Amino acid sequence: MGEQDAILVIDHDADAALLLSDFLEREGYAVAVARTGAEGLRLIQRQTFALVLLDLDVPDANGTSLMREATRGETPPEVIVVT
Repeated sequence: MGEQDAILVIDHDADAALLLSDFLEREGYAVAVARTGAEGLRLIQRQTFALVLLDLDVPDANGTSLMREATRGETPPEVIVVT
């Protein structure tokens, strides 16, 4: 799988993030996990993701703003809100 198939999980809940990332990795996807909005933004700025699974209830960021920022790039990822 190429970089274009990478998935970013942004979720402050460690158990939920682990559940999602484990499942996706077993399916063959490259997965990055961010536990804070700030960490998620840093990853989005450094790497291209095909999909972002976003918990809107990240305590250090406004989920809607984070979603908007995630889709600003040249090749924006699909964003699915998980909550």
